Amino acid sequence: MKNGTRLLLLVLLCVGLLLAVSAQEFNRPAPVPTKAYVVAGARHGVSFFPRANYAAVKPKTPGVIDFGHYHANDEINAFLAQWAKDYPQLVDLYSVGKSFEGRDIMQITVTNKATGKDTDKPAMFIEGNRHSGEVTAAESALWFAWHVLTNYGKDPEITRMVDSTTLYIKPKNNPDGSDLYLLTAQSNRSTVKPYDDDGDGLLDEDPPEDLDGDGYILQMRKKVEPGKGTMIIDPDDKSGRLMKRAPAGKGDYIMYSEGVDNDGDGRYNEDGIGGLDLHRNYVENWRPMPGLDFTGRGFPQGGSGDYPLGGHIRNEILKTLADNLLGVSLLVIAHRAGGRAHVLFTAGLNDGEIIAFFFHPVADIREFPDNPDACGEGVRVGVTPVRVGAD
Repeated sequence: MKNGTRLLLLVLLCVGLLLAVSAQEFNRPAPVPTKAYVVAGARHGVSFFPRANYAAVKPKTPGVIDFGHYHANDEINAFLAQWAKDYPQLVDLYSVGKSFEGRDIMQITVTNKATGKDTDKPAMFIEGNRHSGEVTAAESALWFAWHVLTNYGKDPEITRMVDSTTLYIKPKNNPDGSDLYLLTAQSNRSTVKPYDDDGDGLLDEDPPEDLDGDGYILQMRKKVEPGKGTMIIDPDDKSGRLMKRAPAGKGDYIMYSEGVDNDGDGRYNEDGIGGLDLHRNYVENWRPMPGLDFTGRGFPQGGSGDYPLGGHIRNEILKTLADNLLGVSLLVIAHRAGGRAHVLFTAGLNDGEIIAFFFHPVADIREFPDNPDACGEGVRVGVTPVRVGAD
């Protein structure tokens, strides 16, 4: 009887404690939304950074397209959705997958649906912003889609192209890294998935820091013993701030990016956010990460990942090609200062026929061949026709 009483008292005590803890949790105030930019993933370094306030990311008029600024991911997706609504006979909008942080990777198919299925026509695949900081590539892809859609029915060449071919356009292949680049002072090459870049067993533990709070990660210099550095102060710069690379044994300074040595290994900012490079993660010509080549052949490549197609985004490109394997004859992978046009085949087309347009960001208005005002005062995009039989 005594044992039963003791057991009952113990149960009641445990229930009382649980109720007390539950009441405390229930009465806890809701967390205040942070103004910081938070990066997903478990890492040994920080996952939150101050939001930048770059004028170059602000539209002239919210909701109205202009190419005088860089578009963040949500803004681009809003325009894609609007075009799918405005041009239902030409545009299909869909997600080809999820990024590491759970963002939809949006893509549109552009073709005249009245003239046949997209998979029954010669096709062109366009991708931008594979690398985080290559935001000009996203602008190129976005401008190209806008240019085609707004000139359909007005420009004979564009109308013929949309009637007879298919365009698959994905402006932001890497939305996580792109937003990190546009909305903070941080930058990385590709995905934000935590990675051990320096091989010390820690993930993302040494990112750069914006020490002076100006919104930019710049370069810092450190004076060393004469001849022990790689840089000298540029004698032509009266301010004494610009640096110049010195011949061997002649440098008085070393330089590194703005920040501190968080992990105490003597290096600065060598293991920032992420590390997997979507450009180096294909099956073709894949190479192991430095230090992980156990074949003895050499030629490792940083950012390639532990195995091919380890980046989920890569699989979505391959699926697009597989769905229209016989139709896709041209791939355009846009990078920072241009792009790569891969012409797969042009069967059934005549020499000189335009199969698509190759687009590239340009800095000089003289390089813009069609309409110098088409992109406002900011990002410029050059357009070059791709013709069958051309070199």
